[in-house]
Amino acid sequence: MENISKIETSRITANKSNPRTRIDNVDDLVSSIKENGLLQPITVRWNKEFDADGIPTGYEVIAGSRRLTACKKLGIEKMDCIVLNVTEEKALELATVENIVRENMNAVDEANAVSKLYEQGKGKHEIAAIFGKSVRWAEGRRKIVGLGDKAMEMLASGKINLGHAEVLTMCPPERVERYLDFAGWNTPEQLKSKILSDRHELTDAPFDFKKICKNCENRSDNQQDLFGDVKECYCLNEDCYKNQIEKECHRKIASFEKAGYSEVPEQDYSPARYATKEKSRYRRWNHYFSIEADDEESNEMVKKIKANGGKARWWLDRETAKSGLVWFAGDAQQEPEETDEEREERRMAAERERRINTKVCELEKNAMRELLTVCFEQIENETVAILFDFINSANYNEEEFGVTADAEEETDSYKEGAVANLGEPTASGRDQREFIIDNIIEELTTYSGCKYESESERAFWMLKDRKDYIKEATEYVDSHPEEAEDEDKDDEE
Repeated sequence: MENISKIETSRITANKSNPRTRIDNVDDLVSSIKENGLLQPITVRWNKEFDADGIPTGYEVIAGSRRLTACKKLGIEKMDCIVLNVTEEKALELATVENIVRENMNAVDEANAVSKLYEQGKGKHEIAAIFGKSVRWAEGRRKIVGLGDKAMEMLASGKINLGHAEVLTMCPPERVERYLDFAGWNTPEQLKSKILSDRHELTDAPFDFKKICKNCENRSDNQQDLFGDVKECYCLNEDCYKNQIEKECHRKIASFEKAGYSEVPEQDYSPARYATKEKSRYRRWNHYFSIEADDEESNEMVKKIKANGGKARWWLDRETAKSGLVWFAGDAQQEPEETDEEREERRMAAERERRINTKVCELEKNAMRELLTVCFEQIENETVAILFDFINSANYNEEEFGVTADAEEETDSYKEGAVANLGEPTASGRDQREFIIDNIIEELTTYSGCKYESESERAFWMLKDRKDYIKEATEYVDSHPEEAEDEDKDDEE
């Protein structure tokens, strides 16, 4: 029940739990009280202690610290107070509401108030309701207190702002100080990029994070209340991540040893890590061949190694738990040397594949050329000339642009450009429209045909399914073997 009493200002002390940690200048309030008196009583709670005469020994402010300070400055001995019989926890809640209603609290005061309410056992939804904010906001303010004293001091002094503090909550407490100096000289966006670049992507983790980290609070996408609709999945606890890496290393080593594999010699660790299946007489590390345990080709090689008395060897990076299996080339049975007939057969197959690819490209180019030719027939000469100038400027060709066909002497007319020579052929005698069409087609095609792959893109160019062109090209190549022979003769000459 509320009671308004006249209480000596000397008996009233500040609220130790006041969310507002700083009392700003009260000179304006002093002037107002001096002129108009105290218009609204402050709210206090008594400390439940009495002197010998049964008078309460003291009171603590719940709401009205600035008014109390102003009255003491004016030398007012007694002031009106609303006395509440409430617990310390309730006093904190009332003080928080009072500060919210009267004036926006700074981020440090908000964070401290939220943290104290959490300590009192209030839930995040209840705290959010007290402040009239979202649950995400309440969780964020609680996390800010967890950044530590140095971060809170920098936030209070303005060396970092609220944006920096919110970004810092993305990293584990033990890594906050690592980023504080960086935060002081960079924007929140730059700080966020720095933190995210140093994070551990769980999707790239060598261990089964979906099982191990399923309900972990240090997994970013498990913190929707704090970060919102989080799609990225990364670890917020570096020590925990390192612990899982260490466990994965032990698991892999046990698996390799159980399979009977031996570790790569220490002096050969680096070359083994970068081993390839390609042989080379110039690099010592190519004495190793890479092996993927679930690869069909590699499984066959393992059988040959065992049959030859050799064994697969493993390497392991203890920092990342990345590993690999390799073997010495000499440990495997050598493949029989290829015969001349087999070599010629392989060459002819490769040559046939090349001719088919070339024909596919030719067929698709012809189809695109037909469409572009129809389009360009509808374009005026002035537009063609502008396109011609543009293409030559982007892909400079002396033979076509400003120099005669034999490239020996300049011509005044072509030096001026195609716009000044509407309807004229190019310097090499080619039609302007044909020149532009050929350049467009070259940009849109590769060795194996049109660059466009999607159905909608190919439909735009009125191209058939790629399989149809391959079939047509294959039939043509197989029915014209003489062209391959002619190419061979030209190469010989």
